[in-house]
Amino acid sequence: MGYKSPVESYLFNPEWGCLLQIFHSFPLIDQNYYGSSILLYKTELKQLGVIVDFEEATKAFAGVFKQQGALSSIKKDSVLRFLDCYKKLEGTTFKFPEDLKSCIRNVKWLRTRLSDYRVPKDCILFGPDWESISSISRLPFIDDSGNYNGDGIREYKKELKSMGAVLAFKDGYRFVADGLHLPRDPDNITPANVYSLLEYIRNLHEKKKPLPDSFLKKVSQKWLKTSAGYGLLMTACCSILIGILSYIKRTDHLLMKNIMAPRLSPTTNSST
Repeated sequence: MGYKSPVESYLFNPEWGCLLQIFHSFPLIDQNYYGSSILLYKTELKQLGVIVDFEEATKAFAGVFKQQGALSSIKKDSVLRFLDCYKKLEGTTFKFPEDLKSCIRNVKWLRTRLSDYRVPKDCILFGPDWESISSISRLPFIDDSGNYNGDGIREYKKELKSMGAVLAFKDGYRFVADGLHLPRDPDNITPANVYSLLEYIRNLHEKKKPLPDSFLKKVSQKWLKTSAGYGLLMTACCSILIGILSYIKRTDHLLMKNIMAPRLSPTTNSST
């Protein structure tokens, strides 16, 4: 960035300096030019106006983070660098102040597969839990395509969860009603899709929450396969299904496997 005045400059600290390398917005004193001995003059540089402390650096970072988020211009590399730095600083004495934590939670900086940017709590990190429901819904999965965050985003599950992002299907039930998009042709709805919807109903039932009107409206079409074809409406049998599901514990992996296997086998699917 060339030459800057002291009040425009930052002293890189190996312990937390990753925070200043996320965006190309912080002019770091060139230690390749001055040598590592420049670190011995932290007090003197601070007197000149150089930012040398973690607390002051986090304030400057929060300002840039908000600005970049408002412009929806936080790119893939910056997101991954930020998550990596966040992970590195966890467990150290360098704790993010509350204003920066609030910034991370409330700025729309995560791009989703829906091509928009959202705050972490409004995003889902895709995983096996979401496989079945994903083909019959439009949900705000964090964009893990090669053009954006890529598969590397999955290395930061713990960090994303601590920021508010949803990982488990049971924790993301609030997204399903709005995102549900059943195919017009019921033959395209697989048994696995149906079971994911039943799990959604169970989650609400266990939390003593009513089925949303928007969900009931979307499932009021003929899509549940019966011996008489696709003629059973979901709204007419939700209470029955909940009763059946109460006997099927999600923790009983073997039972669920035995129930699902014949419905998911290629032979069964081809015969329907």
